[in-house]
Amino acid sequence: MTTDTQTENLLTNELIELLHSAGRIIEVNKGSYLFQEGQSASEMYLILSRRIQISKMNAEGQEL
Repeated sequence: MTTDTQTENLLTNELIELLHSAGRIIEVNKGSYLFQEGQSASEMYLILSRRIQISKMNAEGQEL
């Protein structure tokens, strides 16, 4: 019999294995865009380290 914590750990490991087998690791430089508004969703991102900033720009290119 497994406890909830053991089940969560198992699911986490299974999910990690699935993502690892289906995905790829990329490095993104500061100031780069992962996606832009209006772009069709074709990928999912899992942030492994560091931080990201999500922002919206106006027509003049200024961050809102």
